[in-house]
Amino acid sequence: MSKGTKRYSAGHLRKCIWRSLIIMNTVTIPSLICTIPGVSGDTVRRAVRALEIHGYIGKRPGRAGETTVYARTDDTPLLPATCHHCGKSFSLKVCEKDKETKKEKQTKREKLPQVETVAESGTKPAADYPYEGWHVLPQELKDRLTEEVTNDAA
Repeated sequence: MSKGTKRYSAGHLRKCIWRSLIIMNTVTIPSLICTIPGVSGDTVRRAVRALEIHGYIGKRPGRAGETTVYARTDDTPLLPATCHHCGKSFSLKVCEKDKETKKEKQTKREKLPQVETVAESGTKPAADYPYEGWHVLPQELKDRLTEEVTNDAA
């Protein structure tokens, strides 16, 4: 450890970097070195790389030869102690994200039960709901409502 540098725990350093990203939106390695007193450049690079591997930050496109700019890719207000993608420590060199592929999502959607939907009656369902049958009333409820309407009309 050279003169003038401080020794931070890896977790504390990641939190300092995360706080800087929240405040500044985008950061560079030199800007992080300036905002975290007494930390070395190599230490900051390792911490930034760990956050990048686990998908919490990403590189912004820029010109060749310029300083790399990093931005948050995750809107988590507080950085968790372990990666929420793989559930493991940030010190691991690989993050095994358990995200579904498009094909798996399509297969999951196809396995949903096919029932009468409002879309069949001409009304377009909202696009932001996760599956197609979200707005369907169960047959038992339809029968009860029809019966109540019939009794009220009589």
